[in-house]
Amino acid sequence: MTNVTLIRHTKVQDPSMCYGQMDVALDEVDFNQSVLRLKKELGNVPVLYSSPAKRCLALANALCDHVIIVDDLLEMNFGDWQGLAWSDIPREEIDDWAKDVEHYTIKQGENCHQFFLRAKKGFEALPNNAIVITHAGIIRASKYWYQFQNFQQASQFTVEHAHSYEININNRANIDT
Repeated sequence: MTNVTLIRHTKVQDPSMCYGQMDVALDEVDFNQSVLRLKKELGNVPVLYSSPAKRCLALANALCDHVIIVDDLLEMNFGDWQGLAWSDIPREEIDDWAKDVEHYTIKQGENCHQFFLRAKKGFEALPNNAIVITHAGIIRASKYWYQFQNFQQASQFTVEHAHSYEININNRANIDT
């Protein structure tokens, strides 16, 4: 049985922005408080796995001296939307995306189906009892593949910053890819 703990990065300074794979500034107060809390919760961790995003690496490096980057556990690529306030994304594009969130491809980005497949590769490369610092989208992808087996449920799952989520990656869904 392969159990994995996924932890979302800490809060960012501007949550109104669609940041996706962009490197963005972290909320310093939340970061410091989260590091203290997670050090108590996790104890001495010999190795952590992390998305290559700076917001994840900052937390991973604050918690552990040995960090292994897993490229496939990077957040979804929101393409042309990255860096825009959600309110500045053209309404027509948001409406088109809402009609088929799973398959709509954002210009210069990827769609959720492609993203979830990439995330699955990352999950399958992890050893038993791995602890991973990653993103809300990756945690939702894990819920799709290993718990809900339903895109709607997984995409609406609430993911808190700097909180842990357990998955068993042997609990494979029987899903058409």
